[in-house]
Amino acid sequence: MPENDSYSQTSWADGRRRTADEFLQLVVKQTPEIRVILDVGAQVLELQNDKFAALWLELKPDALAAIYFDDDDELTVLSREGTTQSLLESPYASRLDECVVYLDDQSPSDPKLQRPPDPRYDYGIGCMRMRKLGHGHSVMFFAPVDVDRKIRDAARKSDGDIIRPSDVLLWAMGETWMEIQNSTPYWAQQGRDHTSRYTAWSKFCSGEITSQELASTWCQPDARTLEQLYAPSISAGQPTLSIPEIDERCRELCVSCSPDSNMNEEQEREIVHEREHDTQVERPALATPAVHQVSADIHHFVRTGIIKPCSTTFVLVFDSLCDATTPTQEQNVWSRHIFATSDHCTVVKGQRQPNAGEYLRPVNWILSSQSSGNITLVILSPFEVNELLPEIRGSKSVRLHIYTPRTQARMRPCDDLPDWSASTSLVDQVNLFAGQLYLRDYNTYLRLSRFLCIYADDLAGEGNLEVESDGFITPAYRPPRAQSVGSFQNSPLPFLKHVFGLRRRGMNFTATHMGKILNGRSLKQEDFEEQ
Repeated sequence: MPENDSYSQTSWADGRRRTADEFLQLVVKQTPEIRVILDVGAQVLELQNDKFAALWLELKPDALAAIYFDDDDELTVLSREGTTQSLLESPYASRLDECVVYLDDQSPSDPKLQRPPDPRYDYGIGCMRMRKLGHGHSVMFFAPVDVDRKIRDAARKSDGDIIRPSDVLLWAMGETWMEIQNSTPYWAQQGRDHTSRYTAWSKFCSGEITSQELASTWCQPDARTLEQLYAPSISAGQPTLSIPEIDERCRELCVSCSPDSNMNEEQEREIVHEREHDTQVERPALATPAVHQVSADIHHFVRTGIIKPCSTTFVLVFDSLCDATTPTQEQNVWSRHIFATSDHCTVVKGQRQPNAGEYLRPVNWILSSQSSGNITLVILSPFEVNELLPEIRGSKSVRLHIYTPRTQARMRPCDDLPDWSASTSLVDQVNLFAGQLYLRDYNTYLRLSRFLCIYADDLAGEGNLEVESDGFITPAYRPPRAQSVGSFQNSPLPFLKHVFGLRRRGMNFTATHMGKILNGRSLKQEDFEEQ
């Protein structure tokens, strides 16, 4: 309805949040007047309810009193004389049309205030207390700049577009859905724990198990070792108890039925007297950052799109990761058209080998060229991009791409830009080098499996097929449809495990797409449906 189609972004032009005083000055200027403020903590941050009510009375001379919830969650009236009393005991209980009302995010959800049929509400995004909209009551939405951006992102609107109530509702439903997805695993685990303990208690009451077995079922570890908490390895979890009702509800909400080992847990520690072993860890010496430089060969590539023969400025990306600790790899299989510059690979001074150890720069900027007849990709450092940007903009031989590896399932892939002209094989190898953890879709997984020569469901029914423990298919048992010239003769997965370990810096990634692939597990079509 037109009277409810009002929205205002409350922050100043420079993005600064309004104070409570400034916000109330904005509210009292509205026409028609606003008599009720429903705030969920997004607007009033620095004042308690009583202070906010008193300030509103100062700015609203025609209001006789202000109603708010006190610290005991009791409806309280603040009169213009400064006295406070319970709303039920005050004469204003039947004169709400002469009062202003402030309800914050901590207020009870159903205050049961019988407002007259003509008040206007200032709606702090997130409340659900308006039952008479369109029947005498109207609403106006206020939001600070950070919430305004989220609403526009959800509604896919630019800064100049008008925000409608439907846009606010769309954002609110999206936030609710996100909270449901985040909270459902905790609910499911609680239900499984209750069912397990109830079943054990029933068996104990019927004499099927002993008290010791009951205790082992009811009790859970109250502490875990540091290795169990932080070691980047697959932990041996307890078998999942299948409860059809919970599993069905999880499927309806598109949430994984398996318990998440990384769910927040409260850990209690107690001192145990034991023999101490003091381990001295030798940390690497302090490193000095390398001096950035842009080689003349880089300028030549930007102008012509061609890499000079025998240039030391360009390094094949997977060759740049080779050091004394790197597993052996077959260099002839990786593409000879994906390079990284020496400035990108050299991070600290005195580094014997580029991209060695923990000094590894992320992949964010890629130059592409087709001047030599083949597609060539060059990964640049941020310094080189900043220095070369004017020259790149004027070049007709190269194109600059912004890239970031997809390390979370909710991230959108960055390897599908409209101007990305590289072949899928090159893009797959860039994703491997950059440490991308989630694949785009099931077809991408099948294509990557064929490149790495590992088993996937598309090879089912191929007959005599022997697969190694990590999923690699040796050339002798590789079916014809998986054969290709120059494919891997030995498993590349140990080398890729090393690469992803360097990228993730000890963080556990076994539950991701690449984590499952590198640990010899096949992906299913269902693994991509929840993205």
